[in-house]
Amino acid sequence: DHEHEQQIQTQNEALVKGNRELAIARKQAEAANKLKSQFLATMSHELRTPLNAVIGYAQLQMAGMAGDLTDEQYGFQERILSNAQHLLQLINEVLDISKIEAGRMELAERPFSVRACLSEILEQNKVLAASKGLAFTLKVDERLPEMLVGDRGRIKQIIINLVSNAIKFTDSGSVSIDAAVHTKDAWRVTVSDTGVGIPPHQQETVFDEFRQAEKGLERGGTGLGLAIVRKLTLMMGGNIRLNSELSKGSTFTVTLPIVTEMQREESELVEVSAGDEG
Repeated sequence: DHEHEQQIQTQNEALVKGNRELAIARKQAEAANKLKSQFLATMSHELRTPLNAVIGYAQLQMAGMAGDLTDEQYGFQERILSNAQHLLQLINEVLDISKIEAGRMELAERPFSVRACLSEILEQNKVLAASKGLAFTLKVDERLPEMLVGDRGRIKQIIINLVSNAIKFTDSGSVSIDAAVHTKDAWRVTVSDTGVGIPPHQQETVFDEFRQAEKGLERGGTGLGLAIVRKLTLMMGGNIRLNSELSKGSTFTVTLPIVTEMQREESELVEVSAGDEG
């Protein structure tokens, strides 16, 4: 019996030791991950400085600031500019994901017009959709408040990411944006396409960092777009759902809390009066 107790004690000690080692290993992994995120955040910030200079000088030359350009020279400058802008977009994505992971991403909550924001997205992407012969439509629920409080830039980034993906993976048919009241406390934006669709086994991983759908690599991009979309949506207290059928198309639905200026003022008043009691 004593031997049995001894055996249990030895096992317990081994278990405690194993747990301690596991905890240390986990701490080290978390620290390494945070370091990696911070390095990427700093690095991508540094990369933007020289790249902005390349873009700036190309634009100056195209504007004729250094004298007239021949058609061929102008064409070369256009290429420099469009490649530099594409590179900047990729760097911005790496910077965003690193900032979120390193806990450095701040959301700016201000009143903005959903309709104006969505119209801008439509304007900015309709040439791209038209160049592929796609119908591109926007529908906004009239019950949606005129002004909402949120980070307009980041909300726009979420929707643009979904729209440009939809256009990228759709070769014929249509892409549509639909904004509506979801519940009394939430609104939703649905981006649907008639594109290649996402196979069931990839629907789980499509929001992971650096993962791309099989066709994604041929069509370009960092594979960070959807990871950023999901992380930003969660930061805003919302969620994202995907519905997709192979070769029929995909529908991404982002649901976000409805916050209006009135609600925000009310919650600030509550905070102030709660603070007074102390």
